[in-house]
Amino acid sequence: MIRIENEKRANEGRFALYENDVYAGELTYVFDENHNLVAEHTRVGEEHKGKGFGKELINALVQYARDRKSGSAGMP
Repeated sequence: MIRIENEKRANEGRFALYENDVYAGELTYVFDENHNLVAEHTRVGEEHKGKGFGKELINALVQYARDRKSGSAGMP
């Protein structure tokens, strides 16, 4: 089972992905000077490659951006 957590800070954050409670990868992001959400990088551990985790992280970021646009996720 996978779990993705959004760990937000002031002007940056990351989506951390866990498989069976074991860290498997992350996608980091920042907010630029216009409050746009900008993905910085995605990292998945070697032992977790080929499982679609990178796509899961991108999907989490896209959903977060949609929620921000609709106002349900708040601003940075």
